[in-house]
Amino acid sequence: MKRKEFEQIIPLYATDQMIKQAKADVGTTKKLIWGGERTEYNTNLYLMARHEREYLVIYMFHRTNLAKGIRTPDFTTYFSVTEMDHLTWDEHTHTWKTGMIDSLSNGLEWHGYYREDTTVCSKEHEKLIQQYVKDRNYSGSPLRIIRQFQEDIRQARMLRRDNKIIEKVDAEMELVPQEPQGLEAWSMKNGFEEILFYKGKGDWKDAYCTHCGKTNQLFRPKHNDRRRCPSCKTSCQIKAFGRQKLIGQTAYVDVIQKIGEGRYVLREFTAIRKLKIETEWRIAHDTSFHETCREILNNRFAIENWYTHGRWRTTDVYRWVPREMDRYGYCYNPIYRGVMYTKNIKKELSDYLFARCNFKRYMFAGPGIRRDQIMILQRLFRYPYLEYIEKAGLTNLANEMMTGQEIESLFNHEALNLKQALKLSGQQIQRLKEINGNSIAVKYLQIEGSEYLKPNILKYVMDKSIKPQKLQIERTGLTITKAVNFFKRQEEKTKIDIDRLLSTYEDYLDMAEQRGEDITDEIISKNARFLEFHSKYLEEKNAEANKKRDDSVNKKFGNIRKNFKSNQKHFDYTAGNYLIVVPNKASEITREGRLQHHCVGASDGYMSKMNQNKSFIIFLRNVKAPDIPYYTLEVKWNGEIIQWYAAYDRKPDKEEIEQWLSKFTAKIQKRTLKEKTA
Repeated sequence: MKRKEFEQIIPLYATDQMIKQAKADVGTTKKLIWGGERTEYNTNLYLMARHEREYLVIYMFHRTNLAKGIRTPDFTTYFSVTEMDHLTWDEHTHTWKTGMIDSLSNGLEWHGYYREDTTVCSKEHEKLIQQYVKDRNYSGSPLRIIRQFQEDIRQARMLRRDNKIIEKVDAEMELVPQEPQGLEAWSMKNGFEEILFYKGKGDWKDAYCTHCGKTNQLFRPKHNDRRRCPSCKTSCQIKAFGRQKLIGQTAYVDVIQKIGEGRYVLREFTAIRKLKIETEWRIAHDTSFHETCREILNNRFAIENWYTHGRWRTTDVYRWVPREMDRYGYCYNPIYRGVMYTKNIKKELSDYLFARCNFKRYMFAGPGIRRDQIMILQRLFRYPYLEYIEKAGLTNLANEMMTGQEIESLFNHEALNLKQALKLSGQQIQRLKEINGNSIAVKYLQIEGSEYLKPNILKYVMDKSIKPQKLQIERTGLTITKAVNFFKRQEEKTKIDIDRLLSTYEDYLDMAEQRGEDITDEIISKNARFLEFHSKYLEEKNAEANKKRDDSVNKKFGNIRKNFKSNQKHFDYTAGNYLIVVPNKASEITREGRLQHHCVGASDGYMSKMNQNKSFIIFLRNVKAPDIPYYTLEVKWNGEIIQWYAAYDRKPDKEEIEQWLSKFTAKIQKRTLKEKTA
């Protein structure tokens, strides 16, 4: 509608009679049943109308403003029967509005404004309104006619908007080709989780596979267990034949097809299979197959549009609709949840370098097994040279590339062969293949320079997930081989988790630099006692604050020192690689907490309980490094373990330590029993 045209129309103003009537209407006060009062007036809304060109103009005046002598209409609504539209000017906010009459508010008390019995319109103006809509079979008061007209306009607006959406949807749906021939049969064969039905007596039972249709012998099958069919090797669920008379299964099958230059559609089909168990090996199949979702993808396989086959808005019409406009919201999650139909992929994606890779390996894991198809397509687009890596047997690297790990910077994306893709020489690739290397091994080979990294070095950093920057080789000047061998020895000697060793080593180098030491000197960078020096440096760095805290807890919890000898005698235990160390005073507990970065020394609670002999804090150390913290234990007098943690509340070598602690507990329990009977 033309707003500038409306602005040129001279408005109608309130008459003297309307103002006089509004001032005379003082209203009556009524009590409300829920408490309080309300003033009701004879008239709240006054209407005036006129024909202007092809428009019907309605002027609305509220009693409150009329009583103040204001003649300007609160709202002016312009109707067009030819355009089936309306527009309202709000005099209070000086804005145009498209809402219906009941949504308009002038900021005053709302009650009664839009009731027909409190709305006044002269006979002359009422006749004008009726004449304008005479062909539309409206009846009732002027307010009712306005509401009916606006409701029809609202429906017309919705229809115009919906037609635009439908035209766009239909245009895209016309691009979608026919489904691949034999898709339904393939889906029924590969979409479902297959079943091995068994029956018979004894350990060996006859089993029928729904995938290959063959009968085999199974040893002691169990209902709802999983096994592979001896004939077709398909993973199947085990079912006792006849235990369930009807088994219903639903499968989702995804198909990708090209619909234009650089555009694709990912279609999802729903297959339903009902297996009705009859006599002998007879299993009746009742099946259905229909399409439910479509996603339009761009040339990078990002989702552009998403459609479902459902009910259109508030109608009962079934058609392709944008997902958010499906009446019952059929599908609120992206498709990529089905089994991928792989027979047509090479043809549909022939424009891409990755078209020759083994799609079945990534997209089809077996009957009934779902995959994230969108993510796989995006990964293949990102790594078009995946085919080279697959053929080289580098499955660890290929799996990393396909599982979303961000390793793009390792590769040359313009590569035409494996050497170019990995930025490695043929000899380096050979070493990589020997260990089936991953991205970490690739990175080390890319930075090895003149140094020759042996496969055992590459295997170690790969298995331990040690990235080059963690070795601090740029800071220390050590070769990769020297740094790796140094940490291997430290790990074997201290039995400390490699991640903790590396983080502590970095902290040790930082503090050594702050003290003015040359960390490129191998006496510093390859210091076999760096853990001990790290603890020493840390104590010196925070000496004043630590001393104040230590003096405080030693004074507050004096019984820990007083009971040291008896505690040491009671908890003394050494076995294998480990031994127990008992703190001789409270400050040793606070020091343990500082070095281990956990709460044992930060809170007074643990020391308070040990001071009262309720529980005891003791240290588990390595026999070869008894002064270096490893595990901190909270135990009872009888050796029962309350909790046990290493640095940062971790549990390295968990299984080994658990076994050692169980022996420790057994030993202390025996010792406690002997002390009681002595």
